Amino acid sequence: MTPVQALAQAAALAYDGGTDEKGNPLKIGLRREEGDFIKDSRHLDGFNVRFAGDILTITYQTDIKLREVYGGDFEEEMERVMADIAKYLSTRAAQILGKRVTLSSECEVEVLVQSTSNVRVFATALKKYKIGGMKGIDGNPPIPAQDKLMETYRRFAKAGKGL
Repeated sequence: MTPVQALAQAAALAYDGGTDEKGNPLKIGLRREEGDFIKDSRHLDGFNVRFAGDILTITYQTDIKLREVYGGDFEEEMERVMADIAKYLSTRAAQILGKRVTLSSECEVEVLVQSTSNVRVFATALKKYKIGGMKGIDGNPPIPAQDKLMETYRRFAKAGKGL
């Protein structure tokens, strides 16, 4: 099993209501884990992962009130949530793989806030991490179809030089 497969499995096990090996609810660092799920209103949030070579992209979505955006420290809160998700994924992938999986931050968090009403907004945060221990893998692998297309252009240009 590769680190990418272990990270993908760790993300798949992080669904809402997911439990660890002992049957305890998972503690990832999401807003939905806060408070009593019967008495308190539910927070809608979750995350998704994508892979491109040795780069892991985490996308976090949440539904929050507008005053939380303008209340201050919103971007720091998104950074904290992303760090918590990356820490969970790294730890869980290490348990699955049997060896350490490191994630190092590649950039700052990018946050897009969209209005859903005068009170609530939908925020989407995105952050990229480099997966450690993956030798010989480029973050931007070449696309075979693009290489074939370039070869076609070269043959066309070469054929036109004799006119």
